[in-house]
Amino acid sequence: MAMRDKIEHAIQNQPCTVKDLKNKFGGDRGADRKVMEAVDQLVHEAVICQRQGVFFTVRSGRADKALLCKVVKLGKNFAFVMLEDGTSDIFIPGRFTRGAMPGDKVLVEKFAHPRVEGSDEGEILAVLEEKNSLVGTMHRVEGRLKFVPDDCPAISMQVMRDCEGSAKDGDKVAVEILLRGNRQEDHRVGVAMRFGSCDEAKRCAKALLYAQDIRNRFPDKVRDEAKKLDNAEVSAADCEGRMDLRALPIFTIDSAETKDIDDAISLTKTPDGGFELGVHIADVSNYVKPGSELDNEAFNRATSVYYADQVVPMLPKQLSNGICSLNEGVLRLAFSCLMRLDKDGNLTDYRFVKSVIRSRVKGVYSEINALLAGSTDDELTGKYHEVLAQLPAMKELYGHRARLRKERGCMDIESGEVKLILDEDGHCIDVKSAPPARARP
Repeated sequence: MAMRDKIEHAIQNQPCTVKDLKNKFGGDRGADRKVMEAVDQLVHEAVICQRQGVFFTVRSGRADKALLCKVVKLGKNFAFVMLEDGTSDIFIPGRFTRGAMPGDKVLVEKFAHPRVEGSDEGEILAVLEEKNSLVGTMHRVEGRLKFVPDDCPAISMQVMRDCEGSAKDGDKVAVEILLRGNRQEDHRVGVAMRFGSCDEAKRCAKALLYAQDIRNRFPDKVRDEAKKLDNAEVSAADCEGRMDLRALPIFTIDSAETKDIDDAISLTKTPDGGFELGVHIADVSNYVKPGSELDNEAFNRATSVYYADQVVPMLPKQLSNGICSLNEGVLRLAFSCLMRLDKDGNLTDYRFVKSVIRSRVKGVYSEINALLAGSTDDELTGKYHEVLAQLPAMKELYGHRARLRKERGCMDIESGEVKLILDEDGHCIDVKSAPPARARP
């Protein structure tokens, strides 16, 4: 059979990439050239067509039905892919996954008759873009190291000889897929980075950050901009045109470990029994200008990432822990929402202003809860003496707002919080649950 006919017959049975065709009918430079000549001829004759690097027979009409997707979940005998626009997912039975891995961009064809009526099922026709970087754990099986990915722990892959990177049994590692097979278990990997024992929380955390491409270190240009704000203070010029709220008994409430304090609160009772509530947010925009290196980096990071007992900040510490943190006893620039509520807790008026504030105290959830519970500890009452009078009013307003929320039909969802307790070596030695509290994040 001529090469042209072989290729047409192969594509009739299963859409193919050039790589597939060369693997089937090529092998050396001359044979590969004949494959390409035959493909060009079939395309010229409009017998086959191409979509995203995959060849289909024209008369089958399958090219128009193929869908661009991304692998989002992989189990031992199945996968799920998400449509490129993110609108829905498709179930892929294990024998139709073509060795695709999470993060791979793939071309998928839905089954006309899925096993479960009304469901979307299909097969992966081709892997268009490979995601070969993975993070997981090493396990020694029958004397050989095998790699188990974190995002598909039912799969294990062999580590190529001389590519173990000094990794040991139980290590968290980052690997690259060096050789792909037809099934996930046939892939071969090499160690790119070793994080350390999976028994250590800090090692696992580093591996997770690496997997999500979350960087602790800021680029040099960002650090250079941030250095200009080392030990920065609010100047008289900074205060011009802002509402002066320094006389308000403003304070913050966070965990004891918090260093990047970005919001504060104030509350006073009005003569008619109502409330004046202020919520004050650090004005980062005064220091991070549009188009700056700081702005671009913050845009890319999008948020600070909190994990275990660490944080990866969105902004360098000169800002997040310094001039943009509403620290106790110092002037800070803020955006403030000033609200008026009646005696029943109904919002009657509000306005937004740029402001200058001074937090009276760095409040801590556990301490506020103790005071609300009636604690008369001298050290505690002394620390909060400037804002102590606000707490009963806050408790009262909370009761009104909780009642109004319930009357609107909102669901009351109570979720517990836990805290991991680590020893000095980074091992998790305990998990503690936080008791229900009135003051909470």
